[in-house]
Amino acid sequence: MTSKHVFSLLTIMLLAGFSFSQQKPINYHNQWKKVDSLENKGMVKSALEIVNEIQKNAKIENNVAQVVKTRIYQLKYRNIIEENAFETILSDMSKDAYQAPFPYSAIYHSLCADLYWQYYQNNRYRFYNRTYSSDEGEDMRSWSLTHLVDVVIKHHMKALEQKENLQKTNLSQFKEILTEAKNTEGLRPTLYDFIAFRAVHFFSNKELALAKPTDAFELDDSVYFSTADNFIKLQIKSNDTMSLQYYGIKILQDILSFHKNDNQPNAFIDADLERLSFVYRNTILQEKERYYTKALELLLSQYKQIPYSNAVVYQLCLQWSQQSQGYNFQDSSTYAYKEYKIKAYNLAKEGIQRHPTALYTKHL
Repeated sequence: MTSKHVFSLLTIMLLAGFSFSQQKPINYHNQWKKVDSLENKGMVKSALEIVNEIQKNAKIENNVAQVVKTRIYQLKYRNIIEENAFETILSDMSKDAYQAPFPYSAIYHSLCADLYWQYYQNNRYRFYNRTYSSDEGEDMRSWSLTHLVDVVIKHHMKALEQKENLQKTNLSQFKEILTEAKNTEGLRPTLYDFIAFRAVHFFSNKELALAKPTDAFELDDSVYFSTADNFIKLQIKSNDTMSLQYYGIKILQDILSFHKNDNQPNAFIDADLERLSFVYRNTILQEKERYYTKALELLLSQYKQIPYSNAVVYQLCLQWSQQSQGYNFQDSSTYAYKEYKIKAYNLAKEGIQRHPTALYTKHL
């Protein structure tokens, strides 16, 4: 992996929601200024020496935020200096994820899952024509794609293993090391929400083309578009241990169940929109457009008086606008689409009038 790729990885990790800041800026601020200064001068080895010293002190103080930050910088610098350093450090980080105490173990597992996936994205050529073996060892450079995906899945699921503790852990407790994405205040109230949606993002991946078993899991029933109350009650089971859709839909079911009785329904509405979008993008049903639109209409009717319902209005307007493009005056079977733009306009207008200051109103 090139230094360019590692720098890209660092950027992606920061933008993905992990913003590693100093828990004790007075203690570490000057050291990180030196690191940045040395990097700007191209003195990478000297910068790495300071990073290693920061890590040593952070471990003594049990400052997890600083330790994780130094790991990212080690990936960046050591990969420039040493051959195959990325693989070695990532392997070590994976081992640490299994040993770190809660709640940091969950953060480490989630981080490792992203790093392993980024490793694949930057080294696709290495995985071509490799066949899966039940015993592929610990050297990721020889892994098959199937094995790597299995490792990513396991890290995401391990990150969510202590679900009840994660759900009791308010995300605000981690403001020193975690930064919520813009306009998500209240939508990811716990560490569980934060980590669970990171996992769902991976399980929404459609670029993987793994061999499917004969009993492959498929989103092949309109029941997955049913109301959230009915969806939560579904008994979703599968023997397909490599199905991204299976893990994704199960996590979304858990998220909805967790927020079902919230006093403020924003997180529940947002999670249900994520669920419907996930099903829509992954279902094999031929009439998915109709099922998805109907589900959005039902969701809107249930929460119309809630300001955050304009998020549903936005998705429904977007869906109708896209469908309106299917109108062809020479094809009578498309005449129903003719009025869809008008429907979208009228619905957006109603949403603006109902909740003029709501979060999604500015997008209508």
